[in-house]
Parts: sequence; C-alpha cells; structure tokens
Amino acid sequence: MAGFSGFRELADEEGFAVVFPQGLEDDLGTNHWNANFTFSSVNDTGFLVALAEHLQATYGHDPECTYSCGYSNGGYMSYTLACDAASTFRGIGSVGGTMSAYDWNNCTPSQAVPVIHLHGTDDNAVPYEGSPNWDFGWGEQPGVETIVSTWADWNNCTEVSETALPNLNTTDGSTVDLIEHTGGDDGYRALVYRVNDGGHNWFGSWGNMDIVSAVEMWNFWSSFCGSTSSIASAEALQAKIFSWKNAEITAEQACHVAVYDALGRKVLDRPLMAGQTLRINKAQLHLIVARNLKGQFQQEKVWLD
Repeated sequence: MAGFSGFRELADEEGFAVVFPQGLEDDLGTNHWNANFTFSSVNDTGFLVALAEHLQATYGHDPECTYSCGYSNGGYMSYTLACDAASTFRGIGSVGGTMSAYDWNNCTPSQAVPVIHLHGTDDNAVPYEGSPNWDFGWGEQPGVETIVSTWADWNNCTEVSETALPNLNTTDGSTVDLIEHTGGDDGYRALVYRVNDGGHNWFGSWGNMDIVSAVEMWNFWSSFCGSTSSIASAEALQAKIFSWKNAEITAEQACHVAVYDALGRKVLDRPLMAGQTLRINKAQLHLIVARNLKGQFQQEKVWLD
C-alpha cells in the first residue's frame, strides 16, 4: 500500500500524516485484518484504536481528523472501525471491500461516520452486488449501494444524486458514476464511486484511471475536518516518467524506480538517469513505481506471464 496507493505523495503535498499498519497472519499464514470474521480471533479493532491514540498523543495527530481506509480486506476493516470505534475514526473509505456479515447484522455506530466507497461492478473478488453465499467465513453480504445508502439512512440523508464523471482515460475500459447521499444530520454525506466494468483494483494505480482513490478519499475527508484544502485532480501528482517495452524500463527523466512482485515485496530499488534503460525479469514483476525529483510519480501494473 505504501508503494502504490499514492497516499505518501498526497500526504507530502497536502500536509497530513499517513500510516500503513500491518495485520497479523491468519491460520494459513496470510496477513489479514479481522473485520469480525468467523475464522480469526485477532483483536484488530483494539490494535488500531491503540495505534491511533498513540499517534495522537505522541505526534499531535488531530483526534477530530483521524480516518481509516483500506483496499479489499482493509476496506472491510475500515467498516468494522466505523461500527465499533466511531469515536476514534471519524470517517472511513473502502476500495474493493465491503461489510462482513457480522458487521452488517450488528453494526451500531456510536456517532456519525462519513463513508466513501469505491468499487468496480466487475469485481470478481468482492462482488459489487453482494453475495448471499460468501464462503471462507466472510458471510452473507449485501451490495455496495445498499450498504452505503444504509449508512446514509442512519444519518437521515434526504437527497441522493447520480452523476457520470468525465471519461478522462478512454483506454482503461471503464467509466465512473458518482452516487452522492447528502442532506444528513450536521452535513453528513456518503459517496459511492461506481466504476462501471471495473475490477478488483486500486483505481488510479491500475484499472480505471479516471479517478485516483487516494485523492477522492482525501477530498471527501478534508471537507469534514474544517479544512479548505481540496485537490481538484491528481494531475499535479502524476507525470510521464518512464516507458515500458519488452521487459525494459526506460527513464524519460531522472527518477527513482521501485519494482514490487505480486506479494508486495520490493524486488528492485534504484535511481535512473534520463534516457537510461533497465532490463528486468518480467516473471518477477507486478508493479513499477517511479518518482521524479519534484515528488511526482508514475505507476504501471504489469501482468505476470
């Protein structure tokens, strides 16, 4: 997440802090977050609340402006924090994750938690329309729009609108609609970015490129934090830094390049001068991340052979 989410660059640009905690291993040795699942007994809610409180006390992070977001399982965990730790996490975001069956059936947030949810309609890992027979202990789950509209209803939203966003990238095979619930108590809002024909992706890094997940979430949260800062687009953060062809990276400007495999492990990390070419083993490749001297970045996900 630190390598591809875009949050590090955004935090530097906007002046907020970003933290990337790691979940413990489950019984199969896979790192996970226990979003009130039946297959885990790890107290991740307690851990993340304690972490947030430690950072607030040690570094002065604002308790009124502490948020959680995640991708896939991390999105599930963010919903759990909204249900069980609303006084600590004042807003949440989910990309390709939803609510566990337990959370859906038992959620009683102690206060309003603004929700922003980004999800592809062709997500084969976490179906957009939900699943009545979800396996592996995740439980029955409703659709994304049902979940977000329920959060809006809990906070007495009176209006809902749907807007087709500009198709800025016509080559990514997808478009985005914004569903916005407004008029809630004390200005409560809840958003769905429905990525039509989108998959199980972190949008803006791969898959749909019309939106950037980190930017949309920060724009949303900052409106609840008394901040006037809002990013109209991600153009200031992104740049054309390298090209990729025939298993070679060619730097178009001086940059630092990191390569991650499919498990998120960094397999290469080195600087490149403008015009320099680096050949790598494509069989080991999953994600290329390059940053230039201005702090801009380019990311490209390359599918394994």
